[in-house]
Amino acid sequence: MAKTPSPPRAKRRTLLDVATMRSTEEAPIETAPVRTAARGAARGRANYPSATVYLPRRALRLIKEISLEENRRISDILANAVDEYLSKRGHPSLSQLAD
Repeated sequence: MAKTPSPPRAKRRTLLDVATMRSTEEAPIETAPVRTAARGAARGRANYPSATVYLPRRALRLIKEISLEENRRISDILANAVDEYLSKRGHPSLSQLAD
């Protein structure tokens, strides 16, 4: 049995494409599976569990732009925000909670 070819996929936008877009354009949010074992081990994050965060498109776009401007990972920016939130509510910081 002959297999029919799949339709061509649209080119995915990079973070640089998103960051340089004009604010009037809407960037579709596309996510790919992350290989956490290989990436996490390489960055020293193998012991941290992952979490999914749902944000408005514009908020995610702003966070991506900030991560590019500051040369930081999105996870580090979000961890910083969580750390501030925990401290504000009187809980231990993320560094104190680390295993």
